[in-house]
Amino acid sequence: MEKEDILENRFLTLLQTTYSQLYEQAQTNCWLVVVPQTSALRGLRVTPEIAACHILKPSPLFKEVYVVATVEGKTCEIEDQCIVEKEGWEEKRKIRIIDEELFYNQHYKPFKVLLVDQPMMGGTASHLTGYADVPQIMPNPKDWSSCLEYLRSFPENEIVLRKIDQNTEQFKQSYVLVKGFEDDAREKVSKLVETAIEQLLCANIFYRKMQDNLRQLRDISLIIESYVMSGLFDMICIGLRQLREADDYKTYSVLNACKVSSLTLKDFDSHPEMTNIDFSGSVSILRGLNQCRHPLQMLYVLTDSVDSIIATVENAGTGLMVTTDDLIPIITYVITQSDFAYYESCLYYIENFIFTDISTTKLGFNSTNFRASIMYMKSKAMELVLSIPPTLAVGVGSGNGNGNGSGSGSGSTRSLSMLHRSTDRPSKGHAVGEEDDLLISIIANTSVKSHPKSNKSPASQHFQPPPSVINVSENNNNNNGGDDFLQYLKTLSS
Repeated sequence: MEKEDILENRFLTLLQTTYSQLYEQAQTNCWLVVVPQTSALRGLRVTPEIAACHILKPSPLFKEVYVVATVEGKTCEIEDQCIVEKEGWEEKRKIRIIDEELFYNQHYKPFKVLLVDQPMMGGTASHLTGYADVPQIMPNPKDWSSCLEYLRSFPENEIVLRKIDQNTEQFKQSYVLVKGFEDDAREKVSKLVETAIEQLLCANIFYRKMQDNLRQLRDISLIIESYVMSGLFDMICIGLRQLREADDYKTYSVLNACKVSSLTLKDFDSHPEMTNIDFSGSVSILRGLNQCRHPLQMLYVLTDSVDSIIATVENAGTGLMVTTDDLIPIITYVITQSDFAYYESCLYYIENFIFTDISTTKLGFNSTNFRASIMYMKSKAMELVLSIPPTLAVGVGSGNGNGNGSGSGSGSTRSLSMLHRSTDRPSKGHAVGEEDDLLISIIANTSVKSHPKSNKSPASQHFQPPPSVINVSENNNNNNGGDDFLQYLKTLSS
């Protein structure tokens, strides 16, 4: 498991903000600051006493013995990388030290901060009773169930959340998402989110205090806007899938063609020492997109998949560091294995309906990486199509194909050589633009059998596969990658 960054620890942030006087006293005197790992804080309401019990100072009498700095009668010892509670504690816990870091105060004097596996006290139901007026640790916005629990844990939030639900429902009943007016929808949803954030910050005193801490303000804003967007899931997310169905279908067609043709990491120009690494764990994470209900949740799935890729490479024993140049081909390969059918609408949803600024964060970086990887996947597919001999004829028609390279209505049989617009058009690394739409449509016409919308909706009727489509994955056992892809297209167009 990846070690938590102490600087990002939520208990430490709470000490530095809500209990800033206590933290100031600790750093001035160079006392020992103990912070439980964020994963151990769920449901913990931090009273002044609980906060104080995490500030220790050396005992004036005994070596290796510490006392709680501002609460009398509580002692503990540090032995074998554990804090062992001795006198004055109700439960006498043995707390494992995960990590320690040296901090410096305003006079450049050092003091230690210990990251531990559980709180010194608190964290059970018995400590929650009667403390409705003290703050609960804010969860990571990534954990949606904890975020819901957190929002609902404050009695003062109840009326505001009910009002937010009413506003959301009223918007759903009065507004229709129309193609070409997505920007208008974005503006109206943005105002809905902005109003919700303002109302909750106004109603909740602890939320108001977060306005002095930019990271905390960003996190609570993300949690609140995710609450709103979750309520709009059926309208916005599903609506965008319908409006961008043709784009989703094309991209899924390329994805599917790459998968059934057994394209490998090598075919996507991955680093030679990374081509034999198993990234199935990253693929499994990416399939979680189907369970997401708001754009931030989707973006965290993308980010977790990237984190998994990096961890997998590091654990493979190659000694390599994953650069952005290494990352894009691997993400592309993982995308082709994921079977997710809505990448275009998903990325549009993420890029346009997360209103809190995350552009300079890890989340924003990974959103850009996935957009680049989708483009790269199409570009590599185009390279393979363009390498087919120009004498090979491929059927392109506006009606339903009949399996022999022709189409009904105004369809005609054209040579791929006609698609080479000019002799100076690059055959490798070219950008995917309007000139490639016909090529992508060829792949769409000849590769997809199982898209969720196939043969059911008007948008997908333009991309129905001919009856002669065969499943190459059932017949290819030699794993020739790019060669299989070409043979696949040749078979389907012969």
